[in-house]
Amino acid sequence: MGREPIPRLEEVLELVRERGVEVLVELKDPRALERVVELIRGYGLVQRSYITSFFYSVALGVRRLEPGIRRGVIVVGELVVTEELVGELR
Repeated sequence: MGREPIPRLEEVLELVRERGVEVLVELKDPRALERVVELIRGYGLVQRSYITSFFYSVALGVRRLEPGIRRGVIVVGELVVTEELVGELR
């Protein structure tokens, strides 16, 4: 197989905008959150984007920075869901 380079987020967001589809970004480094949100806004994709992460703080940060971007937390193992947790993520 050929070696295709990994596309930059900007390239992916451009394709998403052109094709009218949705995008899910899994954020592996919470320090990148503000830049990712800025890019999603810049491409006009707030309503067509999801940001997920293993870091709960990322979901809270997305809500704070841009509530229109849907967010999720990736969980491995058993999750104990409380009303407080659900309320924080809304």
